[in-house]
Amino acid sequence: MLYEKWKETEKLSLLHLDSRAPETNRVKEEGLHYEFIRKNLDAVKVPFGMCFKPTKLPCRQQMNHCIECANFCTCNDNIPEYEAEIGRVKKQLELSRKLGREDWVKKNQGYLEMLEKMLARIKAEGLIHKNGQVREERDGR
Repeated sequence: MLYEKWKETEKLSLLHLDSRAPETNRVKEEGLHYEFIRKNLDAVKVPFGMCFKPTKLPCRQQMNHCIECANFCTCNDNIPEYEAEIGRVKKQLELSRKLGREDWVKKNQGYLEMLEKMLARIKAEGLIHKNGQVREERDGR
């Protein structure tokens, strides 16, 4: 009975088992579509990208950026980078609020505050490096 039904279906030419999948040129994606990101994933702005780790998975690196590291050095030369990153994080915060993702808001807000504090310090102090005394050698010293 099953074989007879199969033969009837073949005659309709609905199935093409001998054909191959059509060739597709993958379209380059224009950007991230945050409204479709799974509810169990973070969307936290990190330097030069976004972190999409599972929300329940702890990660020390996500919120512990180089800014807090003793080996990190920054100065007035980096002000445009900070201002640009602050702008990107603010856009991410706006989107996070629009989508009702309070978990994203909390983490991105922490990152924004860290960036704004560092920018204020750079503007006030000019050069920031916790281990600055070991950074340079002058006259063999």
